[in-house]
Amino acid sequence: GSFDSPEIMKVISDITEFGKELCEKAENKSISEVLLVTDEHTRASMSLSFALNCGLRLELPTQLHMMGTPIDILRLSDLDDCDLGRYKFIVFADAFKIPSMLREKIIGKIRKGTVVVHHYVPGILAPDFDPENVRRTCGFSISEFSPDEITVKDEGYPEVCGNAFDAPGTLDFPTVEIVPEDGISVLSRYSDGRIKTAKRTFRDFESVLCTYPSLTAHDLRQLAEESGVRMYAPCGVTVYGDNRAMGFFSSTAEEFDTVLPNGKALHIALEEKDMRVEKLTKRSIIEN
Repeated sequence: GSFDSPEIMKVISDITEFGKELCEKAENKSISEVLLVTDEHTRASMSLSFALNCGLRLELPTQLHMMGTPIDILRLSDLDDCDLGRYKFIVFADAFKIPSMLREKIIGKIRKGTVVVHHYVPGILAPDFDPENVRRTCGFSISEFSPDEITVKDEGYPEVCGNAFDAPGTLDFPTVEIVPEDGISVLSRYSDGRIKTAKRTFRDFESVLCTYPSLTAHDLRQLAEESGVRMYAPCGVTVYGDNRAMGFFSSTAEEFDTVLPNGKALHIALEEKDMRVEKLTKRSIIEN
């Protein structure tokens, strides 16, 4: 079996030793300027949608990880006592139920100029169902419409349609659009012209609402760069790291220059399905 493979056991041993070495060097501190927020209570408050779950819990995090910079992941409930001031780009995956007091507390913690991305119907349960709660959460008004009027398979992640359990070409969740109004910038539309994604200034931050799981790594990177997020690798490269080490992972060959948080400049060449991990204090310790 795989667990008695000498090659796999050697990798596990190397990772274990690497972890011990890092822990002995210094306490870990996040260097991420990007935050992904998920809510473990949301699905208990709504009808189950395999399509939404796959799009927002699986595909969205995958796209975020491929932006070329490290990301932090927290639960919605963690934000009650979390400092959000260092994050320049915050993405809420499925914050459909946000108590009004927590919502206002979170908004008050977001630094001026931060880009905040919400998905689908943010805060619509606060705790009671009210579409106006969406506007209170992100500054946009929404309206439900029939999915029969759009080409579902072309609207977003393929995984969304692939996991809808209704008849082919339909979805297992209601579709919504952003209501047009002054002050919003349209970022994407449904195939029939309805507004799918838009951006506007809300309170002291830049608010983005994506009503259908569809934002790609390129879309997310562009929004993050607009808010000043530091990128360490090209789009398509996954970056993990903290103040002690950084790792670069890619499924395709990539070659690029980067500057680590400690100021060290590097030229990195990754072969297909390759990885490279850099300690921020000494030499490269893993290089395949």
